[in-house]
Amino acid sequence: MTTAEDRAMLITMGFTPDRVDWAIRETPPNADMQARLDYLFEHEHEPIPVQNTLSTASTASTVAPVVAAPLYSPPSHPPPTSARISSPSPPVTVVPIGHSPANLAESMGGMNLTESARAPDVVAETVNPVETEAIRRYQSFLSEYRDALRNVSNDQEAAKTFYTALTSFLEEEATKWRTELNIPVGATPTPPIVVKRDTLAVLAPESSTTPLVAVETPATAETVESASTDEVKAPESKGTYDCIRVYDPSRPRIPILASVVDFLANVITGYGEDDFVENARKRAWDIRPRMSEEVSNLRWKATVESNPSVDDDSFERRLEAHHERLAHLRPMDDWELHERVQREYEDQERLIRHRMHREKHYEYCKSFLDPAREMVHSAFTEIHPIYTEIQGYLEADNPELDVVRAVRALEQVSDTMELGMKELENLDDDRMEREWIFQRELITDDQTRTDPFGDANKMEKEKDLRMYEIKAMRAAQKVDRRAQFYALVIRRLREAISNVDKDYETLKDILKQLLETIPETTPFEQEEAQARNGDNSAMKIPLPSKELDEQIRSAQSSMYSVNQMRDDMRDVLRSFERKQMAERRENDMAQLSLNESRQGRADSWYFNAGRLLSERTEKEDEEIEKSYRHDQEQRREAFNGVISPVSKIITRYKDREMLVLQKLAGGMTAHGPMASSSSSDSTGGDSGDALVAMQKMMQQQQQTQMISNMMWSQHASRMSVINNIGSSNSQWVVKYN
Repeated sequence: MTTAEDRAMLITMGFTPDRVDWAIRETPPNADMQARLDYLFEHEHEPIPVQNTLSTASTASTVAPVVAAPLYSPPSHPPPTSARISSPSPPVTVVPIGHSPANLAESMGGMNLTESARAPDVVAETVNPVETEAIRRYQSFLSEYRDALRNVSNDQEAAKTFYTALTSFLEEEATKWRTELNIPVGATPTPPIVVKRDTLAVLAPESSTTPLVAVETPATAETVESASTDEVKAPESKGTYDCIRVYDPSRPRIPILASVVDFLANVITGYGEDDFVENARKRAWDIRPRMSEEVSNLRWKATVESNPSVDDDSFERRLEAHHERLAHLRPMDDWELHERVQREYEDQERLIRHRMHREKHYEYCKSFLDPAREMVHSAFTEIHPIYTEIQGYLEADNPELDVVRAVRALEQVSDTMELGMKELENLDDDRMEREWIFQRELITDDQTRTDPFGDANKMEKEKDLRMYEIKAMRAAQKVDRRAQFYALVIRRLREAISNVDKDYETLKDILKQLLETIPETTPFEQEEAQARNGDNSAMKIPLPSKELDEQIRSAQSSMYSVNQMRDDMRDVLRSFERKQMAERRENDMAQLSLNESRQGRADSWYFNAGRLLSERTEKEDEEIEKSYRHDQEQRREAFNGVISPVSKIITRYKDREMLVLQKLAGGMTAHGPMASSSSSDSTGGDSGDALVAMQKMMQQQQQTQMISNMMWSQHASRMSVINNIGSSNSQWVVKYN
């Protein structure tokens, strides 16, 4: 500690400024606090030399004023611009996989995104930013379709999905590289690279070093008659089984909408865990104990060490010696001497008690208050850069950032900092409380005062008013500190909600377009009945193709996910608004209590002005919550209005598929019984179609039964919990009509 800090500490311990200055002058410049305390105690009854009293007007009989410990006010977070660190970009692992399709295929075969099985590529270590960004895109694509790539040899649906995604990806890459290399638009482009479907059927194992994906120039695309400019029919994959087409090959089918393929493939329906945000959050969580648990442990240790188990018997020995001295004086009948000895003893005990209190206070500050304060300050020094780091992630324009996770991480860091501020305030309160107690003792022991206890009560009232002022100041400081935090998280959440709402509206329009392409059809049984009567008009109405059904299902699934994101983000935003409002209300209550206390209504303000303020705030909260619930219900009704017709279309198509599968399993088609086939291929010929139809029908039945069993199990579990609650004799029984 510096000389100025030693002087302030000694004054707060009760020594007069003139004696403190005397002790500082008489001790070496580099002396510690203990040396100056020893000097004060050794010369406690000696007068201050005349040459050392010229600069002070106080006397030894003057009671030292109450000096409140300075309140700690760390930099308002987020820190000022000058103290900010540049926000690091999300870590990107660059894999040296080369720059040719062969190297890309080899990387796809190994599916190792963190290290290369080949020798390090010298060129990859010196690539320019454009090549690095291209490698990052390749890596991101491989990571996204890792599972699909592993299953393409056994699952034709996965092969088809991967084929479509890879084709789109390579076309996008061709466009980006053409722009980067400044190739004229009119120049003859190289035919786009696509994946051959036949090649996907036979894949090399993971351990094989042969390229996993073969490439070739595309074949002529299939077309569909009477398709609009926005509609194209996806090539029919050999592994895709379309029972409706098998049942009636002449039935016209509605193709997919090409205009929505890109959006459905790129719409964000969920976020993965951002490693850079999570790492920052964990680092902040590791600092948290130094602002709470470790401070409590230090307090407990200081309390235990300051109360030794061995009692100090010095007081008893002094009291016994005093009684012996009085016993010798009684036979002398000198009552004036008796009273003088008694006063000297009381004065001596008072001085000893004051000195012990100073020593205990100094030891308490040395063993707990000062180390705890330094511990919290050190934690603040480490956690401020983490706050700035996460703040940088939120302020950066990164559409793939999970804003909810990022603001929750920033909230955790901010709450940890507020926990440290609260601990610092508790340390200040602890110090001030001990100083107030010591000052009261000095006042009540001062024999020169006419009414020492009245003066002590007056000091207590001043103390209470001072505490109201400190609480009001701290509440206002907290609101100011948190203002920038709330402004940032609320702004970013509103921006994220706006983006998700745009995707929601686009998906709603897409579903509307998809449903408009599907005409009203006659139920399958009614079509069959009309066909038996010679009316085949209903069988000429176009039906959705298998690809269109999958596209509608994809749009429906994206709609559910985006709607859930909308609700979750709004709930998070509402929680932050509630939290900010609660802190502002706490500040309003603290300012009100201070004003009422200054006007002499400290004992009754809570039941008058405080009660009115609480009632008004509760009413405002109810109105805001009611409005939020109303908006939430409106969004739910609007979503149900959008998704209900989509669910009906999907259910209608699925029911038709099930009925068609039953017909095919029975050997019937729309044009009569199936012809027998001698082909040994189970997937070829009419008999093979019947077997495949039977297999698909059994799979559908098993899937339906599994879902039914799962729902029944969940329902039975809930009913079991309900029946086990309370002591009612009634029992709930599940009944189905």
